[in-house]
Amino acid sequence: MHSHHPWPWHTVRTDRWRYTRWSDVTAELYDEANDREETHDLANDLRHHPNVETLGMLLDRIGPFHPAPSGEENRVPGKQVKSK
Repeated sequence: MHSHHPWPWHTVRTDRWRYTRWSDVTAELYDEANDREETHDLANDLRHHPNVETLGMLLDRIGPFHPAPSGEENRVPGKQVKSK
């Protein structure tokens, strides 16, 4: 089954990690606690393979993501927003 995603990447964050999966299935993993500038990609470091696996499963569980229809970005569920 093939699906179309509106963005070429999907990202999930935890208190410590940011994991991104690109449409070409490459990935990035950053340790936000120790690398706030995100200069050291740890996704291919075998020591962090468990993090990549865990965060990849989390991303699969909560994705895919789709942008809100135009004008819906600021809508609060259950409340109607008047147009200006």
